[in-house]
Amino acid sequence: MAELKKAKLTRARVKGQVTRIFNYISTEQGITYQQAETRCHKLEELWVAFNENQLQLEELRIKEEEQLEDVVKEEEGERIVFETRYYEATDKVRSVMAETQQAANLVVMQEQQTNREQPPGTINVKLPTLTLPAFDGEYEKWMSFKDAFTSLIHDNRKLTAVQKFQYLHSTVKGEALQVISGLNTTSENYVIAWDLLKGHYENKKLIINSHLTWLLEFLQITKDKHKTLKQFIVHISTHLKALEVLGQPVNQWDAIIIFLARNKLDFHS
Repeated sequence: MAELKKAKLTRARVKGQVTRIFNYISTEQGITYQQAETRCHKLEELWVAFNENQLQLEELRIKEEEQLEDVVKEEEGERIVFETRYYEATDKVRSVMAETQQAANLVVMQEQQTNREQPPGTINVKLPTLTLPAFDGEYEKWMSFKDAFTSLIHDNRKLTAVQKFQYLHSTVKGEALQVISGLNTTSENYVIAWDLLKGHYENKKLIINSHLTWLLEFLQITKDKHKTLKQFIVHISTHLKALEVLGQPVNQWDAIIIFLARNKLDFHS
């Protein structure tokens, strides 16, 4: 009971830190890129801390109450509340980071103008460093990648089309890179490349099917394998949240989720 209480206090502390960052970014004036970046890194640390603590808390509840379906259902609400505030804070921080890139981007544009003797389509400047998620062609990862890339790069009016294409090339991997690998890095081809990726991966039905497939694909676990049990809880929560965002009525799937959970748990071994 003492460990469970400690885990709940830790969760409250982590949630409070995310809220303070959100309030700071929302109200403070004149925030620098470095200040925003520091808080972006802190949010990433808090995300990890919350999930580690949440897994421990859920495991403790399962040990004490021995009702997995109740724990998953009740703690899902806690995850949703935290994730909502976390994403709100992260979006605001990244927005500030993108806005404060203006000065650096102006320098880039000035350097381009002073190097007009270079062949058309070439660039001899170092792009500002931006932290972007990678995309390897898995459908369930497309929406989060597209949102981040659109916010930081695609809608950034201070970047040229060639620079946007360079950022795009640096963030797509594997199958996704093959989709645009035949295009040279030019202003005209950036729009074509972005449209190709959207046309290939922005398929809501395939994204939903991908999440459903991953939701069902989890090896059977035994009750004493705590590490695997943690992974199982995160696995369910992650894909249910994604399906909810995609408009699926996951709040009506309690009986299905409980059935799946019971089939994956081997209490006789």
